[in-house]
Amino acid sequence: ELQQLKTEAENANFGLRRLFRITEDSPDPALRVSTNGEILYGNAASVALCRQWNPGNELVVPPAVQEMVDAAYAWTKVLRKEMTFGEHTYLVTVAAAPSAGGYVHIFASDITARKQAEQEVRENAERLALALSGTQTGMYRRDLATGETLCTEPAMRLLGLRTTTTTTTTLSQVYQYHDWVERVHPEDLPRVEAELRRCRTERVPYQIDYRVIWSDGSVHWLADRGVFQDEPEGQSTQLLGILLDITARKRAEADLRRLATVVLDSNDAITLQ
Repeated sequence: ELQQLKTEAENANFGLRRLFRITEDSPDPALRVSTNGEILYGNAASVALCRQWNPGNELVVPPAVQEMVDAAYAWTKVLRKEMTFGEHTYLVTVAAAPSAGGYVHIFASDITARKQAEQEVRENAERLALALSGTQTGMYRRDLATGETLCTEPAMRLLGLRTTTTTTTTLSQVYQYHDWVERVHPEDLPRVEAELRRCRTERVPYQIDYRVIWSDGSVHWLADRGVFQDEPEGQSTQLLGILLDITARKRAEADLRRLATVVLDSNDAITLQ
């Protein structure tokens, strides 16, 4: 039994030494912290973080991080949370390591640039929504993870959905992915969803026309144009798009096709006045 405990301790120490070698050269902060929040080890990248999150007491984690430490150790779980210290925002990961002596490992990724980019996207979307407010063009932003979509009032109207507020100049309306699916014509839905998947995979702009059916049974044609927003890691997280009503154009095209058929099938001369 004593030999087994000794072997487990040696394995734990070997794992820690390996972890330290890996994290020492990491550009992201990595720390080893006791359960009471005392910092026992930190790589070079962690120095700046420690100065930001607890000025004047850099060897102890701040209260917000201590809460994560307590929870991670109590539940023996890996916890993640976005936290802002000074002018930087980090994705903080806390992992308990009871077998290594009751310590907790903390890893932090600086996501400031990503958050700033997201804010810029939101601001640009609001400006574009304001510019489009006097037109019949709808705008939307879909969260690809949840399916929740924020959009302008014209977008709700074009889809035949009931508006949730009276604001028309911002992305103030909300609908879910299943709401959109229920509106798209059943004959068009497989084609549209396949194109969405292809464009997301290939990271190319999304462009497609399809029919929607309103609650009164009327059929309308929409032109849907969008781009996928990617995380720094390359994964698409949002779809930004606009909707235009092209029903009149589609009807005109159908009329022209019918006229062309009549002309081609007719044996009589057609005189243009």
